[in-house]
Amino acid sequence: MQTKRDLLDICTCELQDMHPDNIDAIFGNGSFFHGNLDEEATDKERTIDFIILIDDLDGFYKNHVFEMPELSTDESRQRLKEVNEKSILYIHQTQSRYRITVVPTEKFTEWTSPGSSIGYFLRGRMHKPLEEVLMMPGKAELIGEQLRNIRKEAIAHTFRMIHKPTFEYYFFTKLISLSYRAEGWRGGEAILFGKHRKIFKSQKDKFYEIYKSLIEEYIKEHDIRYDGYCYYPNTTRKETAQFKRELGKMKSFYAKILLNLQSVYPDPQDFYTRKILRVIKMQNSNLMYKLISRTYPAALAYTEHVANKNPDVRI
Repeated sequence: MQTKRDLLDICTCELQDMHPDNIDAIFGNGSFFHGNLDEEATDKERTIDFIILIDDLDGFYKNHVFEMPELSTDESRQRLKEVNEKSILYIHQTQSRYRITVVPTEKFTEWTSPGSSIGYFLRGRMHKPLEEVLMMPGKAELIGEQLRNIRKEAIAHTFRMIHKPTFEYYFFTKLISLSYRAEGWRGGEAILFGKHRKIFKSQKDKFYEIYKSLIEEYIKEHDIRYDGYCYYPNTTRKETAQFKRELGKMKSFYAKILLNLQSVYPDPQDFYTRKILRVIKMQNSNLMYKLISRTYPAALAYTEHVANKNPDVRI
């Protein structure tokens, strides 16, 4: 049976062979890195999620190997590049061992800065520990500093989501929930709490390594008490509810990114349609519905068609 290291090396070599001169950095994230890869591992746990920073989108889309013939034409590659110039692109190919989130390096700082709705879901993924698979010389300082800023934002957001004394482990589960909120999940749902807790338990040392000193800086600056077990935030219930509404507005851009990507494919893929439906369903948002119907009428028509075939999905 292939080990984690074997699978990681194979996928990394495939990416580097395709893009020897285009990749600035590769980070690994997701179930592959915090799960247990054994004979009972799911297909999802055996699939690696990569975040890759690209310095040349023209070269990237010229060289990348797509399993779908429709995406191998010059026209489709150009459309993919145009989408990626405006937003982060998430490429999932069902037969591949990996999924990739593609970010132009020149846009990385702008899109992952606090308040940027374009990079909200990417920042959420970067709140959790990342495996640094590849870092080109000269890029580490810039990317590392931005990662630090992303995680400082995660701490600030987590403290704004709690309004009563909170045990340390629960604080980290709330922090982890930010990435699921960014993708349209309702992070506060009890059904997801176990998932967040599992992620924290499996990577507890890494979370402490990343966040302990940053949290100490934050609570000192904002006069938040910590007694070694609990944090005592100074946020009110009303302020917490208002902040969660603000996060909901930023979350809508994730669906917009997916619809952008769906418009590239000649035939909408079920994978992306399911994710779009999930975002709309989880938010139950009339504002989101109006945004999609105004901006992407063709995609909405297809989405409604799928929803009609599946009565469990409501828009």
